[in-house]
Amino acid sequence: MLVWVELDPGHVTLEVSGCLTPANFPVLLHLLLRAQKLSTCPRITLDFREASHLDESVLSYLQQVALPEDHALGEHVEVHHELGVAAASALEDADDFRLTLLEPDELPVCPIHCGETDHGGEADTESALAGVPLAGNISPQSFPGGTLAGLVEAGSAR
Repeated sequence: MLVWVELDPGHVTLEVSGCLTPANFPVLLHLLLRAQKLSTCPRITLDFREASHLDESVLSYLQQVALPEDHALGEHVEVHHELGVAAASALEDADDFRLTLLEPDELPVCPIHCGETDHGGEADTESALAGVPLAGNISPQSFPGGTLAGLVEAGSAR
């Protein structure tokens, strides 16, 4: 997963490319929390239109978080136990957080991950996530010329 961050006054956009899976989802949540601290307003956009793989359970969770009425009423979103409960809870508890999703027309599935979620022709997300750790090892990766606004600290996980 590669995340490109655009900082405009009052708005932050995170463009996600590559594969977003339950294994690297906690890294994305960490980046969302860091982006919220940089923003002068609570509006953050996640752009998945260039992703090569987007796990359905991860997208479903983010769609629930993006619903403004859930946060306005103080309701908490159900978190699948494999998606990193601590990171997801921190995101939900963030003050005045508004998330907008830019999704592709169809969910992209790359050849590397299609075998992980396709069991006998049917998607079985719970079985596919059974062996996934709550949070992968996160090690900083350096970019030539430094990091993008101090937000890129993503480890690679499949």
